[in-house]
Amino acid sequence: MQYYRASKADILEQRREHAKSEQARQRFEARQVRLAQEEEEREAKRAARKAAAEKRAELAAQGDAEDPIQAAIEGAKAKKAAQQDGQPVAASVSPELAKAEQRLAQSVASGEDAKIVSALEASVERLKGKLAEAESATTESGAT
Repeated sequence: MQYYRASKADILEQRREHAKSEQARQRFEARQVRLAQEEEEREAKRAARKAAAEKRAELAAQGDAEDPIQAAIEGAKAKKAAQQDGQPVAASVSPELAKAEQRLAQSVASGEDAKIVSALEASVERLKGKLAEAESATTESGAT
């Protein structure tokens, strides 16, 4: 009788160990699948970034685009100079608006990511609002 109980306990222990190892195997396989998917996503992002960089380099090689960093520095200097000279805000916002609209048109034409296009659209709308405020402020001060 004792042998029977001991054998039955051994069998139950083996079943528990087998279930535990089966669960661990399933977790491992799921992890491997997840890691493979994440790696594929990273590779896709890298490829997209590389394609975008090549496209920017191609545009720069054509001479169409200027260095964006240098353009930002020059824009900031011009804006600061305009504010110090007492020029109306409209005069400093208008070139920014033209550049933003041009960049938006290029992005739409080149089929860039929707997030970038929507951010550019928001920027254009913000600049249009600034321009309208500046013009209304100018007309109010001129009317006064």
